[in-house]
Amino acid sequence: MYGQVFSGDRFSLQVKFFNDFASRRKVALADNEVHLYQVFFSKQKQHLHDCMQMLSDTEKNGAARFRFETDRAHFIIAHGMLRKVLSRYLDVAPSRLRFSYGVCGKPVLEGMPGGCSLCFNMSHSHDIALFALAWNSRIGVDVEYIRFIPDAEVIAKRFFAPQENSAFSAVPPDKKLEAFYNCWTRKEAFLKATGDGLSRRLDSFTVSLVPEEPPRLLSVEGDPLETSRWHLSAFKPAHKYVGAFAVECN
Repeated sequence: MYGQVFSGDRFSLQVKFFNDFASRRKVALADNEVHLYQVFFSKQKQHLHDCMQMLSDTEKNGAARFRFETDRAHFIIAHGMLRKVLSRYLDVAPSRLRFSYGVCGKPVLEGMPGGCSLCFNMSHSHDIALFALAWNSRIGVDVEYIRFIPDAEVIAKRFFAPQENSAFSAVPPDKKLEAFYNCWTRKEAFLKATGDGLSRRLDSFTVSLVPEEPPRLLSVEGDPLETSRWHLSAFKPAHKYVGAFAVECN
């Protein structure tokens, strides 16, 4: 099932709750849409073996490196479910999908026909994994489980941009944790969309963070036009979680 929860000048967002593992129904994705899937690890444990069978040798080796069984299971389920989701758009068996990786490790699909590209990104935290998809538009998604961070202000001063720190300092104490996660998830989503990862400094661009204010990419160091090329959205995928995605506006 799905429901449209956001619409903007360029993109509409549909949230799809992926809970029918056996279905092979092909899903359509319009050029101006972003589809966001949500998986709860605790509800997918019975599919661990099936997910493992879909993975490439590289992914299986990645899973084997996890020391703790829970982390290993989450990795297998997340990557298996991602393959299942992507297969619904490409009409290809999940195990036959092939990926290549950018300089900072961002995966992309190989062998896309006609120069088209199904862009995607994945994030997971605690019991949730999120997958974001768009045609021919770079996209990044981040989700975080909200927990108390005693040194949030110290982290903000170290990693946030001056403009963000100024806004963060003015947020009332009871809203600071929300503001912190707003900033963090939006920054992560943008970094994952560009594929830069931590090769780009967190303080080299600014995002909005004040609760109740719209999510926006406010500035990018060295490129004043970059903000017009990106759309930033925020959402709450479940209780005690906060998420964000950034998508390139072609």
